[in-house]
Amino acid sequence: MPTHILIAIDGTDSKEWLDDFGSNSYVYRFYADFKTNRENKLWLHGPDLSGLNATSVLRDAKVWLDQRLKQLIPALKPIGMYELFCLPHRRSIKIEQNLFDDIEFCLVGHSRGAAMVAELAAELPKTVKFLGLYDSVARSPQIRSSPITNVKLTYHARRHPDMQSRNTFGYENITVKGELERTNQAQMYKIADGEYYCSFFRTSHGGIGGDYVASPTSTMADHSGSTTHFIAPTDCFTTKGCTSALNETWGKRNPQAARSRLDLFLRESQEANKFIRNGAKSIQLPLD
Repeated sequence: MPTHILIAIDGTDSKEWLDDFGSNSYVYRFYADFKTNRENKLWLHGPDLSGLNATSVLRDAKVWLDQRLKQLIPALKPIGMYELFCLPHRRSIKIEQNLFDDIEFCLVGHSRGAAMVAELAAELPKTVKFLGLYDSVARSPQIRSSPITNVKLTYHARRHPDMQSRNTFGYENITVKGELERTNQAQMYKIADGEYYCSFFRTSHGGIGGDYVASPTSTMADHSGSTTHFIAPTDCFTTKGCTSALNETWGKRNPQAARSRLDLFLRESQEANKFIRNGAKSIQLPLD
């Protein structure tokens, strides 16, 4: 049986919004439900609101993995962290690649954390078995925007553009040229090292990651699913940027429609989580 190593990085500012049990984070729940020895899995908070500590978060993941692999593979002890993460590209290091035959890597992340684990995957000394992306975005000069490489199987749950959630965030790690069809039916694409499955879900960016809070008191909140503050496209001069204002009365004027929309957001949030987890289970990863 292979040794499964999991690295999970949560979404932006998770230190502020994660509850005491991690129940509002699908990334944390994936980590908690992943059946490997505790010392073989790592969960990290995502970067802060500015995104300017993304490099230090990634470095923490690399230091941890460097130390863990040296414990699992004694032959790696003379190799430093930065050499280890460049093994696929450094012919001067005489390391037999079959040293990693009994290791399987799994990476998951949400938001900026998703873009960060995709970046980490490209640097690992063996092709990653599974990469789970909960609506990957970068939005930081410290996070590279690049296609997914060195991954056998990627599952990417994305917020549906029509839901008008975090319109300015964009998308990362799409890997496919052109605009994908806006549907919640999973589409598979061949990429350099494996397969990439993408599906859209009619929920918010936070809902994809397991935490939807439509707080009308915060200027940073995502109001796309709020029962009181969502702005319908028909009430806007443009359909972009509609969710930032706080004084609309659409929900009050249309309470049944607003409630139905919120119910849809919550239901599709759960479907996004199932999509990622079922992808991991499809290749027999040890996940409850």
